[in-house]
Amino acid sequence: MHFLNHKSNLITCKNCSSKISSKYLKHTNFCPVCSKDLRPISVQEKIKKNEEKINFLQKELRKMVKKERLKIFQNQKTKTEVFWLVKTEFHV
Repeated sequence: MHFLNHKSNLITCKNCSSKISSKYLKHTNFCPVCSKDLRPISVQEKIKKNEEKINFLQKELRKMVKKERLKIFQNQKTKTEVFWLVKTEFHV
């Protein structure tokens, strides 16, 4: 929460110009009147950049995992032996 340790008593929403007491913003970052984000634009941009970076890294990780699985599968295919198990049962 961005306004958890905020010093000023009132915070002004840049969208609707309403003044909100900071004691009501301890659990949220959004204006209760217009529901817009009250955090500074720089903080919002930083959050967005970090989310994009996370998404990019997750995609890269998925690609790497897929390559490794394929590699393991190819290794298993060439180095494994085939064994047969025959089982019979007779019930009276």
